[in-house]
Amino acid sequence: MTQLSAALEAAETRGVAALPPLLDQAVTAFDGVTAPGEVAADRQAVRDGLARLRAQVGAIDPDSPDADGRVDGAVTAVEGSAAGPALSRVGAHHDRNCGSGAAPTR
Repeated sequence: MTQLSAALEAAETRGVAALPPLLDQAVTAFDGVTAPGEVAADRQAVRDGLARLRAQVGAIDPDSPDADGRVDGAVTAVEGSAAGPALSRVGAHHDRNCGSGAAPTR
């Protein structure tokens, strides 16, 4: 989750043309993860949302004057779908169970 957030934040500074390859990497990363049962459906919703975002952003001409606005609209649409709340739940699960890798305290 941390890597995904960092990649998307970095993409914001690189422009619209950088987004499709990064979203492709995100979808591929989600495809390689088997989530525990309690978040499996949420993981799938996030993966599907990222795939929709990848397709929508990939269809945007990065040289178009309204490209940034269209990306913002696509992101807002995905955040407003099932993927938005699912991402929050997957992130919370990750924070609770995967954390920083520190050993649990007794």
